Amino acid sequence: MDAVDANLLWSAACTAYRLNNGYLKQPETIGDQVIRPSNREIVRRALTDPTLIADADRELAQNCRRHMATAVTLQALKTELGELSKITARVCDLDKVDSIYDFSVI
Repeated sequence: MDAVDANLLWSAACTAYRLNNGYLKQPETIGDQVIRPSNREIVRRALTDPTLIADADRELAQNCRRHMATAVTLQALKTELGELSKITARVCDLDKVDSIYDFSVI
């Protein structure tokens, strides 16, 4: 996987969430026809064509990333971090995403 700008990836994830009105792991289909693509597919499209990303998606992405990083920091102050919190903290801090795993987490 080629490295992707983390801000762009977070924004693309927000675009997918907006377009699907939530998270859709698998595409919604009727027979062979895709009615709604999975969020992952929308993210991939938005990374290829960033014009799909609205300014509101970019703003939401920044807010989500900041909120998640703050939540993990507060959790760390209260107790020891679990594995998911450690992963969340790490991906919130990335400038570039170059692994499928981190792509999936975001």
